[in-house]
Amino acid sequence: MSGHNKWSKIKHKKQATDSSRSKEFAKMASCIKIEFQKSGGDANSPGVKAAVKKARSINMPNINIEKALSSFFKKKEQETLIYESFGPSGSVFVVVCESENKNKTASTIRHIFSKSGFPITQPNSVLWMFEKSSSSFNPKDKISLDEKSLEIFNNLKV
Repeated sequence: MSGHNKWSKIKHKKQATDSSRSKEFAKMASCIKIEFQKSGGDANSPGVKAAVKKARSINMPNINIEKALSSFFKKKEQETLIYESFGPSGSVFVVVCESENKNKTASTIRHIFSKSGFPITQPNSVLWMFEKSSSSFNPKDKISLDEKSLEIFNNLKV
């Protein structure tokens, strides 16, 4: 009857719940950091307050929230990264990411696209179809995907 005591069951349940909670806390800490950076270090901005409120709703400890807010002053800059790809039936993808670690982000995005069977294209192979507005990319015109798109797609070197 070894290994069938009450403590081992409790230990395994606690380990599973702690693991899932730590993942949630890490995501919320990242969200708080991004909002704090967007506000320029103003903890009273609505975005930061909303992120902190959401963190408290999942019972994130105050120490973790304070660490996320103080990490802004450690001067780790968030970079905006843009990835482009062609999808099924001539559709195009433009993925905009903010990350502190561009190598990790690049490998994750590349993995997601390759898992679906689509390559990451070279810079500006898709973006020529879009105009950049303040926070998004909007199509320039209704472009037919016959000549120029197929030419770029056929000349991809990934």
